[in-house]
Amino acid sequence: MACLDIYKEIGIRILEIRKQSGITQERLSELSGISSNFISQIERGRNKCSLETIYKLSEALSTPLSSMFSFKNSGISGRDSYVKKIEILLKDMNNKDKNLVLEITGDVYGKIKKNKR
Repeated sequence: MACLDIYKEIGIRILEIRKQSGITQERLSELSGISSNFISQIERGRNKCSLETIYKLSEALSTPLSSMFSFKNSGISGRDSYVKKIEILLKDMNNKDKNLVLEITGDVYGKIKKNKR
């Protein structure tokens, strides 16, 4: 794989993870501190990015850095996709709000289970 191909593959991988996480480039920009224009260029393979930038994006996407370099089997399972979406939503919340979300989720889960009986 040529050096330039690696940057294209990383861009494609970032795009896949971002879309499967259900967030926009603008939201990823807010979470990572990287401009949405630069994220767009990275995702399209038009610009090289540093390892530090890839790390910031992996943190913002709640994805291990190693998965940013996983080009063969790049699909995220459906379950992992939901978990990542929830992690992104909770990322900027304080513990009190996180506990409230957990309590509400538990209540909803209980009602769903009860209705299935």
